[in-house]
Amino acid sequence: MSKIFNLTIMTPEKEVFDGDAEAVTVTTTDGVYTFLANHTPLIMPLIAGEIAIKKDGIWSKSHNTEGFAETRKQGIRIFVQTCKGIGNRE
Repeated sequence: MSKIFNLTIMTPEKEVFDGDAEAVTVTTTDGVYTFLANHTPLIMPLIAGEIAIKKDGIWSKSHNTEGFAETRKQGIRIFVQTCKGIGNRE
């Protein structure tokens, strides 16, 4: 069983997703990165692309504009201008 972490995705207008995840894949200025639980703390700039969330063994995808991702001990937070196609708060 995969370890889970808290994932939050926010835009300036609303919180798009807040829940548990097994993995999240984002498009950064350095390429595509997948983050798992207990990742080293860092902040990475995001470019327009895709955010993929693995939850309960199933991947869901959305399209996003620029922003940044922050990994920390408590989980991962993603801040983007827009995020379409995913979320438990749409």
